[in-house]
Amino acid sequence: MGSKTGMLAYGVQARTSSYKQNGQEKWQEPKFYGLIQLTNLGVFAQWFPESGIIRVNHLDDGSPVVADLEIYQSKLNSESQWL
Repeated sequence: MGSKTGMLAYGVQARTSSYKQNGQEKWQEPKFYGLIQLTNLGVFAQWFPESGIIRVNHLDDGSPVVADLEIYQSKLNSESQWL
């Protein structure tokens, strides 16, 4: 890759479990694709039912990153209505 920062595209496919369909053995083969932005930052996040913690550090020297964060609740499964 040769660079300290940039973008990395990935794709993963794997046989995870077998099942029978019409007398034949078949495999579940999930596929995942995405992009990763490579930076000098490491992020640790831990969530609990009522709270959470996020720590961001520089990877080269471990120093903390001072920043304001905003967390938004996921609305992935919500129903939306357009007027």
